[in-house]
Amino acid sequence: ESEVGDGHNGVGELLEEISVTVTPASREQALDIFRAKTPLGVAVVWDGEPGRSAIRAIIAASGTSATAPGPRQCWSIAVDHLLEKAHSEALSTSTHVVMHDARNAMRGLLAMGIDITQLSYDTAIAAYLVDSGSGAYDVATVASRWLHLRIAGDGTTASGQLDFDTPIQDSL
Repeated sequence: ESEVGDGHNGVGELLEEISVTVTPASREQALDIFRAKTPLGVAVVWDGEPGRSAIRAIIAASGTSATAPGPRQCWSIAVDHLLEKAHSEALSTSTHVVMHDARNAMRGLLAMGIDITQLSYDTAIAAYLVDSGSGAYDVATVASRWLHLRIAGDGTTASGQLDFDTPIQDSL
């Protein structure tokens, strides 16, 4: 038996599988994404340990792409774009930023001179506050438990798809 609002229906529900399509963003597209007045989802691609290694790129989703039917459309924004003044300023002043485990992402971005000042939501913190006893707050577990979604990616993901299970070196 499950409690109301615990993300499970108590009957071994089937999870909807989602895929994430990632497209490299041009300099102009990156600026448009950062300057949009819609929620901005940001994830960081690391060279190694999250929060303690260099950032290789960020993955961004803006507007309704996160809830649209079909594959979720995201943009890969190269680190050289982030280092340009216009881009770093636009990202620093983006409003309604949403991240998972923002502490590590913000630490890495701050090391690059990008100070996210408008963090609206950290899904890892939200998951902890709702269920501090679970001990598992990675993005795949949170998506499964609370959204009833399974993120596609088992090493066989087609080119152009974000694979959360493959080491960074193999996915870019």
